[in-house]
Amino acid sequence: MKFGKALRRVIDQTFPAWQEFFIALIIAPAETAEEMRFVTLLYREISKLNAFFSEEEEEFVIRSKSLLAAQDLREKAVENHASRGGLLRIWRDLVCLHGEMILLENYSSINCLGLVKIVKKHDKLSSSVALLRLPFVRRLLRQPFFQTEQLFVLIAECERILRALERSLRSVAADGHDEEGFDGDDGDDQSGRIVRSTVAALGTIQHLRNGSSTYGPSSLRYD
Repeated sequence: MKFGKALRRVIDQTFPAWQEFFIALIIAPAETAEEMRFVTLLYREISKLNAFFSEEEEEFVIRSKSLLAAQDLREKAVENHASRGGLLRIWRDLVCLHGEMILLENYSSINCLGLVKIVKKHDKLSSSVALLRLPFVRRLLRQPFFQTEQLFVLIAECERILRALERSLRSVAADGHDEEGFDGDDGDDQSGRIVRSTVAALGTIQHLRNGSSTYGPSSLRYD
């Protein structure tokens, strides 16, 4: 699959509000005189990615902290034999949050991959002796939008709480306080859409990673 087509597919699969914040596929210059403009456009794209990623990650931190109260609610619900309503609301919010964070992780990966492909094509077509790719990639890997360590921590914590909530919901059902039971799917449209978008985007990005011809930081292939 050509990268431009794959990028378009990922953009179509994500939230409409996110779509304008993906990279633009900059055409590599044919003339050396255009080199400075090309580099300027590259770093303008990076600034856009950094601003969007940082804003979304900050929002996820805030939402995660507020949802940590779900653990207390889980324990109280079991003790007081509460109905599934309050637990399900928090479970649904966490499912949505988890899906959005996975999509942000994918956003980081595909935009970084796209920038590397743009620079790789530039070096292939350029008549300049100085190649951009390796120094650019070294700098790229230090950019805020590629620093996903905190995001991984948030995802892991969200998954931990989800597992705990699911146990509690099943416990409530087993005790006879929930006639419907709990099967991990409450039929909510929003959470369902986010899950479908996440799965679709993951499939497209994994296809791109598997199709990389080289391995290493400069290719940004992941196993």
